[in-house]
Amino acid sequence: MTLSINQMLSVTKKHNETNQSRTKAYLDFYLKHPEIKWAFLASCVSRNAGWNMSDLINPDFTTILSSEQRARLYLVYETANWYIFKDAFPQLLIYEQSKKDQILHIDMLKEFNISIFMQEEWKRFFKNGDQNRILYAQIINEQQLIEHPLIQNHFFQKAVFNKLAYNLQRIFHLNAVLLPTKNGDLYGAYVPSFENVDKRIGFGKDIAHLLFQPHLYPLFIAFSIDTPILGDRNEYLCKNNVMKLKIDKNPSAIKLRQHVIHNSNLDWFSYTKLKDRWFEEPLKQKRMKPINDSYHLKRRLFHEWSSFKRK
Repeated sequence: MTLSINQMLSVTKKHNETNQSRTKAYLDFYLKHPEIKWAFLASCVSRNAGWNMSDLINPDFTTILSSEQRARLYLVYETANWYIFKDAFPQLLIYEQSKKDQILHIDMLKEFNISIFMQEEWKRFFKNGDQNRILYAQIINEQQLIEHPLIQNHFFQKAVFNKLAYNLQRIFHLNAVLLPTKNGDLYGAYVPSFENVDKRIGFGKDIAHLLFQPHLYPLFIAFSIDTPILGDRNEYLCKNNVMKLKIDKNPSAIKLRQHVIHNSNLDWFSYTKLKDRWFEEPLKQKRMKPINDSYHLKRRLFHEWSSFKRK
């Protein structure tokens, strides 16, 4: 069965409703097409976004941050992931259809206003099947996609990135991409400066490099497949002997469905010069050990500071 443009739009919109639906859609696609490594990376990052968003209704955060501050932080996470999915998932559906038909449907990519950069990269992938090249291309595209409409957006710059709410996570190094395993180990890395596109691209490549390490990949994929997507940290806390969080399942104060971002037909590739290093293999990581101790220590210090503020 061939999906029409309207059907692809409908499927994308349906899966883009919530963080959980995005996470599952990426994972389901990857399990069908494991040569598209980015889909698994995107599922893991989306899962982390859900944990970060649920943190905002944790008592430690509600003590420190006002409802407005938490709503704006939530909006950053939600909008970035929503906007990336809106662009990326149609590409995955088009790839799936093209793979089935054994011909790249470049006309469909144009219908969705996919960047010229990605149109060329999909052409290249169909010719040579270079899995790492298309992985890096997708990382580059997603980060460039959000650079001007979100990261450089005046509203977000003024209301989020220059405010205490955002910088608190930096101070305590709470913002990390975690890759849990079913045996309770946490791998991952701490997010560098979110406002720097070069660092975001490099970080994405580093996480992908870790994710697909032959001796670790089976652990990560097993966790992703076997662990229900709840949208909060209890997904992994129950596996590493850390007290589960009490989560308010009705966080109406921050569940905003408004995305402060404007659609634009302007292709980022039309005003951005590619850098060779974006396609270079990441440097070999010296440490590929679990970060349980350091991460939980940072969370514990933040909890103690929050408890002190509550007194």
